[in-house]
Parts: sequence; structure tokens; C-alpha cells
Amino acid sequence: MITQDKLFIGGEWTKPAGPGAIDVISPITEEVFGRVPESRPANIDRAVAAARDALVFGSVLAVIRYDSLPFGGYKQSGISREFGPEGLASHY
Repeated sequence: MITQDKLFIGGEWTKPAGPGAIDVISPITEEVFGRVPESRPANIDRAVAAARDALVFGSVLAVIRYDSLPFGGYKQSGISREFGPEGLASHY
């Protein structure tokens, strides 16, 4: 049985706020195959704050044009041709 004693919040493993645990049940066999910590309101608040930070700070690159990024690669975009606009256009 797989047992996890920490929650993954904000890119790091953290201790849960409470002592509870939840059984993880296989949808195929309906057998318990693991246990995970129970999330408390304090854990949920930290997870929501981390998700908001990821949304704000992680989406910055989505609004910048590829050719304005100061990286190497195709047209200094940091993205190779197959993952850039040319690769996307080749699928249409």
C-alpha cells in the first residue's frame, strides 16, 4: 500500500494541518491501495494562494510575443521550430 504523509502545495511537500488520513480506492478493483493526508481549511487556503500565485506569475510569458524574449533558439524565442508558431502552423 502506498502511504503519503505530506501534501504537495506550492511546489513543495508540506505537513498537513491535521492528523486525519483518507483511503485511496482503486476505481477498477474498489480496493484500498493507498492513504493520503486529509486536507484541512488551512491546507486548502495555502493551496488556493499557491494556485493564485502560479496563475499570476506563471501566465506572464503567455502574453509576451515569442520574438521579444531574450533567449536563444529560433528567432531568439527560446523555443525550437517544432514547438513554435511554425510547428503549430504545420499541423493546419
